[in-house]
Amino acid sequence: MPDSSSNPLTLARFELKRFKGPLPRLALVFILLIPLLYGCIYLAGNWDPYGRLDQVPVAIVNEDVPTTVNGKEVHGGQDFVDSLHRKGTFGFVDTDAADAEEGLKSGRYYLVISVPETFSTNLVSGQGDDPTRAQIMLRRNDANGFVIGTITNSAQNSIANAIDETAVSSYFEAVFANLRTIREGMLEAADGAARLDTGLADAHDGSTKLRDGAATAVTGADALATGAAQLSTGAATADDGAGALVTGLTSLSDGADRLKDGSRQVADGTQQLTDTLDPVLGLAAEKLPAIQANLTKVADEAAGLTDLTAQGAGNIATSSKGISDAVDSLVAAHPELADDAAFKRLQTHTSNLATATGEVAQHAGAISTAVDAADQAIRNTGDLSGKAKEAKTKVDALNSGAHQVASGASDLSAGAGTALSGATTLSDGLGDLSTGATQLSTGASTLATGLHTLSDGALTLDDGLAQLSTGATTLATGVADGASKIPVLTEDQEADAVSVLSAPVDVTMEVDNPAHVYGRGLAPMFFSIALWVLGISAFFIMRPVTGRMLAARGSTLRIGLTAWAPLGFVSVVAGWLMLAAAWIGLGLDPVHPWLIILLTTVVALAFSSVAHLMRTWLGFVATAAMLVLLIIQLTAAGGTYPAELLPPFFGAISHFMPMTYSINAFRIAISGGLMTNFVRDIALLLSLFVGCMGLLLFVVHRKRRFTVKDLHPPLG
Repeated sequence: MPDSSSNPLTLARFELKRFKGPLPRLALVFILLIPLLYGCIYLAGNWDPYGRLDQVPVAIVNEDVPTTVNGKEVHGGQDFVDSLHRKGTFGFVDTDAADAEEGLKSGRYYLVISVPETFSTNLVSGQGDDPTRAQIMLRRNDANGFVIGTITNSAQNSIANAIDETAVSSYFEAVFANLRTIREGMLEAADGAARLDTGLADAHDGSTKLRDGAATAVTGADALATGAAQLSTGAATADDGAGALVTGLTSLSDGADRLKDGSRQVADGTQQLTDTLDPVLGLAAEKLPAIQANLTKVADEAAGLTDLTAQGAGNIATSSKGISDAVDSLVAAHPELADDAAFKRLQTHTSNLATATGEVAQHAGAISTAVDAADQAIRNTGDLSGKAKEAKTKVDALNSGAHQVASGASDLSAGAGTALSGATTLSDGLGDLSTGATQLSTGASTLATGLHTLSDGALTLDDGLAQLSTGATTLATGVADGASKIPVLTEDQEADAVSVLSAPVDVTMEVDNPAHVYGRGLAPMFFSIALWVLGISAFFIMRPVTGRMLAARGSTLRIGLTAWAPLGFVSVVAGWLMLAAAWIGLGLDPVHPWLIILLTTVVALAFSSVAHLMRTWLGFVATAAMLVLLIIQLTAAGGTYPAELLPPFFGAISHFMPMTYSINAFRIAISGGLMTNFVRDIALLLSLFVGCMGLLLFVVHRKRRFTVKDLHPPLG
């Protein structure tokens, strides 16, 4: 019957049963709780650190002074502060600069956000000629903790986003205010353009009339220029005729004066003759020679008077004819003079003069006839007495006619003087008329030239106004259409638009297989570390293999598995306790519950096999080796940073670290992922387990060959 004390299974049970008494059992319980303490308690402290950021006190110092843009007040600093409070990322506290300074030094605040007084002014400066960046100052004190400083440093992104949102919001508030102003201005412009269109249409009608009137005026101006030239020529001719008229009237006046004097002498002579005839008749006999002499004298004087009368009548007739011809020529050349008052007076004087000269001519003719008859009678006197009586009768008639001639000559002289005065006035007036007509002709030519220019300009103006009218119609329509396209927003609509435009894009992150909280992301690494640390700590109270076990009968395979079995069992149970605590206590809630149980079991078996191999092979040195491997794996396994971000050496050895695959498998089991990777990781961990167990059997096989050194170990 074999000795049961040499049975490997009995030895394995004995190894567990030797933990008797309170202290050994407490030590065994401690070993079982190591993964739970390390994996769960440490994990609990890091489960969701960012979930309590709102408890981190951050001071806000707002010194911003609002500004005004387009009549609208912009208070960007307060809007920014309100935005921070709405987001609630940290425990924001509004305070002043002094309190913030003191609080940052003492650790009451972990971060100070300062808004300068020029924030709003600089925020809207982009609408002016000198755009300036708005600034926000952040200040932290790493004496309060570098990690918390790193966390608050991440606030820069949210602060920058809040600033951008505030800046764009302020900008669009100003834009909408400008849009309202622009729309109102465009509506006014549309009304003005419509009025302009109407006015230009009226102006075009007026310019058309102006064009037609200017054309008519050009025709009239040309006719006026021609008439003015003719008037100037006629006025010059009339002026010359008036000069000749003045000359003729001067001669007429002189002749009329001589005629007046001569007729007066004739009248005196005939009076003397009459006065003489009465005594002559009584003294005819004795005074006949004297009478004969006087009669001869009278006859001579009558003859002279006849010649003078004939000459004066001729001069008068010639002058009168010249005056009449000049006046008729002037009227024929310038019919417009017929209405001139001075010219009418001239016509009256010439008419009176013609009448007077006609009467003088008739009287002069009668006198001439009477004088001739008297002369013939005196010269042919036979019976002086009878003839004296007859002469007396004729002399009386002569005397009467001579007095009439004298009276007519006096009237003729006066009329000639008046006519001369009028002719002189007419000559002066016609001189002025000639000068004025010349000026009128020059002015009419200038007027005609100007009216031609006016006509051309009126034509151009008419065409331009037609184009302007068309353009004004297009402008009015375009401005009205443009104004209609500018939206009319209520205050609520404007606020919504500003909100959307200030943050026009909602950036959403769709996460595949989300970890949700920081702790779920760290759990794969902590679970792996905990099960690795268990392999290090377990051998403080457990033995990898005893001498009795090595000396027991049985195969190396049976002895090796029996030696590992207690550690493997403790590791699996400890792993399940850790998983249960995280699942129930922290709310791990893995996506693949059965897979994580399987994975925890596989990792516990694999890592315990590594630890048992190392301790069996190296003895106490294995503890140091396991710690070194743990430190290397903490860096190289990608628990916090992916291999691509690691230094080249750690990135290269990452693929050879057991925890690389346990961490990746735990991630898939907890949060989900590619199942082929999970199968790969499980397969590699099982390969690690099988490999380590194979090496463990090799080491056990070697150790079953005892030496003197093995019988007397340096450390019992």
